Amino acid sequence: MLKDEIKDFCPKPFKIFDLWMDDPECLKIVSEAWAEQPNIGTRRDCWLLNKLKNVKGALKAWSKKKFGKIDDEIEELKIAALNLELKAETSPLSDSELQSWKENRKAWMTKENMKKRMLKQKSRIRWAIDGDENTKFIHAIIRNNYNKCNIRGLTINGCWNENPLDIKEEAVRHFSSLFEEKDGFRPSLSDLSYPSISHHDAESLEVKFTEQKS
Repeated sequence: MLKDEIKDFCPKPFKIFDLWMDDPECLKIVSEAWAEQPNIGTRRDCWLLNKLKNVKGALKAWSKKKFGKIDDEIEELKIAALNLELKAETSPLSDSELQSWKENRKAWMTKENMKKRMLKQKSRIRWAIDGDENTKFIHAIIRNNYNKCNIRGLTINGCWNENPLDIKEEAVRHFSSLFEEKDGFRPSLSDLSYPSISHHDAESLEVKFTEQKS
């Protein structure tokens, strides 16, 4: 049986690509978003939370604008470079055409490497040899990782349940039961007597060190 259904488990965890750290715009985006002062009152925990939300939102918007159409951009640059290469097979290229070919080829390779780095981080595997890539294999690893982390449903009270709200409540209940304190014997140290030093000896432990002999 094949069933295609969208499950909403609330916002997905936010992740940063290593590729972003190499882009000078990234630090600027973070600095500007962090400098914003959201209206959050005086609670320091909310102040920090909302600042992090600002940074997250700014980075997501910047990433979508910067890398959201990277496949289309690669294809356009690739076609432009290959068309000039085909033309060069029949007639010499002019200086402007040769310069255009170099720029398109360089931009094509740059964006191709960006895409490879993002796929590599998504798949969380390492190439056997740097630069050696099997795109079909990498995408299969990414899909497999997604499927392993995605909870389709749980058996709750003997019944299969695919409701996201019920699944989250059952997960919270299960792990809460693992860490809750059970009733039982707990040893006490209140009735034990230990030898102690005098008040004078205790004060002498905090006396500043001097070169004079006592």
